[in-house]
Amino acid sequence: MSQIKSKYYHFLGICKRAGELISGYDSVTDTFDKVQLIIIAEDASDRVKERIELRCKQNQVPLIIYGSSIEYGKALGTKPTVLLAVLDKNFTKALMSKFGNGILFGGEQFGKNKSL
Repeated sequence: MSQIKSKYYHFLGICKRAGELISGYDSVTDTFDKVQLIIIAEDASDRVKERIELRCKQNQVPLIIYGSSIEYGKALGTKPTVLLAVLDKNFTKALMSKFGNGILFGGEQFGKNKSL
């Protein structure tokens, strides 16, 4: 794993410890009104991706599709998960500024996400 990827997953762990990151489909969709950023694992089903992308578009929530459910589970000390949500605006800004130029996903640079 590259150093940038490692720091990215470590930063998500910090968000979780601060209580500003939730994971799992039900948890995320139940608190969608508080969400500042959605992260979907690349190995999520097309159905999950479509539902969440539509909801992000309707609520104008930024969306990133990156990483794998197994990597997120390891980083957060949980079972593998395909859906994460950052609740804090400052953590979202820090995540986008710190890692916006280094991590590739879906053929684009991380940070140049699908801002729907």
